[in-house]
Amino acid sequence: MKKRIITIALVCTMALSLSACAGSGNGSGEASKTNGTSTAVSDSNNSAAASDSGEKSEAAPQTSEGKNETQISAKSGKDVYEFYNTLTEKMSNKFNELQDKHNEAAGDDYSAMVNILYMPFNALRYLDLVYFTEGITPESVQNSFKILGNDDATVTQNGTNSYTIEYTAKSYSSDATYKSKTLISFDTENLGASIVFYKDGKLSSFTEMQAIGNDQYAFSTETDRAIVTYKNGEVTAFTHAENTYEDDFENGGFTKESYVYDYNDESKVFGKTSKTEDWVKEAEKHDALHRLYVLKDNVIRITGLKDVFNYGKPKSYEPGYDVTLP
Repeated sequence: MKKRIITIALVCTMALSLSACAGSGNGSGEASKTNGTSTAVSDSNNSAAASDSGEKSEAAPQTSEGKNETQISAKSGKDVYEFYNTLTEKMSNKFNELQDKHNEAAGDDYSAMVNILYMPFNALRYLDLVYFTEGITPESVQNSFKILGNDDATVTQNGTNSYTIEYTAKSYSSDATYKSKTLISFDTENLGASIVFYKDGKLSSFTEMQAIGNDQYAFSTETDRAIVTYKNGEVTAFTHAENTYEDDFENGGFTKESYVYDYNDESKVFGKTSKTEDWVKEAEKHDALHRLYVLKDNVIRITGLKDVFNYGKPKSYEPGYDVTLP
């Protein structure tokens, strides 16, 4: 973790001070979950799509179909990253504001309090976008990776605002190495992005974001989906289905990573503008649904599973959780 923090700090420094460098050394860390209640960093392995999975890298769609009236004007992948980083921070801030009000009203009734660490769509998942500043070349991005210790890094441009990043990465939990591949595409006009991670040729995770019109933005990962209304710098509504990686709900044990959604047309939002709240709520059909968060009229309703912390024992869950903030 210490190594990761140092890397991220160096990334941010380079992104701000160098036109030839922007981003983090290992893009996205290892085996990670980034839903509302946990923060994990996903392997920076994604561009195997073009070579190992048979998927072709497509140029970013530059259309105005999903453009929102109040969205910023982006000129680079870094701008797209900063927009979505701000948007998800606003989601978290809104949740914390209403949760604090709820807990203040609960007074000394600790059983009525809600203590959820809500960190939706952690920006570490799409941090590699910050490499792509306005006018950057693939060679400059490649040199950025090499400066940060990825000596065999290669960066290939596949089309307009579409790149493949490949290098040999070292596991944070051991001395083992693996082939990291990342397929990145972004759309500056419509604030869309797709970051697909592969490890040794196998899909590790994906994150996609897209403006879909009516001041709404869609998010999609292998476990979570959301549609957020964001206007004039304020999050006014969202529907977020958060799924868990913990399969064993009975005793709360960590068993295996449960990828709820495959990376297919139904899950993809990049370049698509037809996503609705029904698409988000499809998660309710899955046993892996952790919680559904719905913000409307400055009130958040949370349904799903309640985390139960058992001192000295694994965390467990209680079904039927239904609480309103504030």
